[in-house]
Amino acid sequence: MGLYRLVGLLGEGGQGTVYQGLAPSGEPVAVKLLHARFAGDDRARARFAAELDHARRVAAFCTARVLDADVAGDRPYIVSEFVAGPSLAEVIASGGPVRGSGLERLAIATVTALAAIHEAGVVHRDFKPGNVIMGADGPRVIDFGIARALDATGTMSSVVVGTPAYMAPEQIAGQAVGPAADVFAWACTMAYAANGATPFGQDSIPAVMHRILHADPDLGPLDGALTGPLREILTACLAKDPGRRPSARQILLSLLGAGHPADTLLEEGARAAARSGPAATPPPYDGTRPSDVPPPRTLPPSSASPAAAGPRPPAGRVRGAPPMIVAAVLALGGFTMLLDGTMMGTALPTIWRDLGGSYEGAQWVITAYLPASTMIIPVTGWLAQRFGAKAVWITALVLSLAGSVLCGLAWSLGALIAFRVLQGLGAGMILPLSRILAVEVAGRERLGRAMALIAAAVQVAPIAGPPSREWSSTCCRGGGSPCSASPCCC
Repeated sequence: MGLYRLVGLLGEGGQGTVYQGLAPSGEPVAVKLLHARFAGDDRARARFAAELDHARRVAAFCTARVLDADVAGDRPYIVSEFVAGPSLAEVIASGGPVRGSGLERLAIATVTALAAIHEAGVVHRDFKPGNVIMGADGPRVIDFGIARALDATGTMSSVVVGTPAYMAPEQIAGQAVGPAADVFAWACTMAYAANGATPFGQDSIPAVMHRILHADPDLGPLDGALTGPLREILTACLAKDPGRRPSARQILLSLLGAGHPADTLLEEGARAAARSGPAATPPPYDGTRPSDVPPPRTLPPSSASPAAAGPRPPAGRVRGAPPMIVAAVLALGGFTMLLDGTMMGTALPTIWRDLGGSYEGAQWVITAYLPASTMIIPVTGWLAQRFGAKAVWITALVLSLAGSVLCGLAWSLGALIAFRVLQGLGAGMILPLSRILAVEVAGRERLGRAMALIAAAVQVAPIAGPPSREWSSTCCRGGGSPCSASPCCC
């Protein structure tokens, strides 16, 4: 490839393949070659050229230095310095979590690289253990394939890219992202390095993304690998609101100590990273701190507040009432919604007689409910992401019950149909949100029991509808009002 001889495969991604190569001088290099299928794609070529620009902007000490490139030829390629060493993901997989002083040095080295990336006006957008190479002179951050340059506002347009377990809430929500998204990913990476697990779980992608949006991070026990100031820093970095996260420079200042001039902060961080020795084999923790790396400090007052002192629930588990109590409440909501629908169906003759109109018109009482309850379902997921599943579920239940009461007070067939639409909008959100909340509150170990309870309520409600309708008819005055179709009639 040009002047470079390819001698081995290093890896492959969606945009290109990375080979180990040799320069004419014999120096080992890494050659990233754009996939042949993209050679005639102008947009792919533009992205490849942007990757080159971003990599060249960033200080050489924290990434693989670009040596040569040809992005205009038949097969565009980028030649960069070959950084010998495994990725952080490979280090954790083979040797287990990084502990003690090795973890502190890793945090300093990686956040120094992140600060340099941000100062170059670039947001990486895919900071993760697989993109951190543990070189002999310290960690290097690689793969700027989906990085973007910042605009004048310090953010960029919203495009959902990245690795789900390390994506910030604003990335998942499709909002504009900035350096704070990289800070969130850095915190997830450090938690993975310390615990061997990401702070929001490692199961299905939808479950992980839901926890990132709504659940507290799991950083392990208070007396575990992540303790003291570093734990407080990571907790602040994992705030849902990007405005409450510290910047990479603030984090570095906190880790190095307050006595370092701002204009030499990155150089201090780079020296601390270089002094750490081969980052792939951190020394075992002996209970002492290295003398050449200052101990971590707490975050500046302007950053997010520290973590609460109490233990945290496992990833994905929401604090609050016992899971089966919450499941029972969810089941009751589903039962009420289906019971009301069944009772209304059996009340059609009474409605036709008391409110007048044709029997076909009375049937619209049922027909109007069904499209309203199904049309709202696609919007339910967005509402749950925007306002939280619990808040939307409560709103849906109130909406459904309010519609039920108004149906009982309806003065005409048209008003009854309108109130049935209101009922349907609430009812259509209840069941899908109940499933989401069951996963969130019960966790995997109790999910089966929670779903069984909800399913039982859903099965019993249609059976209980007709006798409940007869009972409500006798308890209401005269038994001849549309109120008799509502469970709230008395």
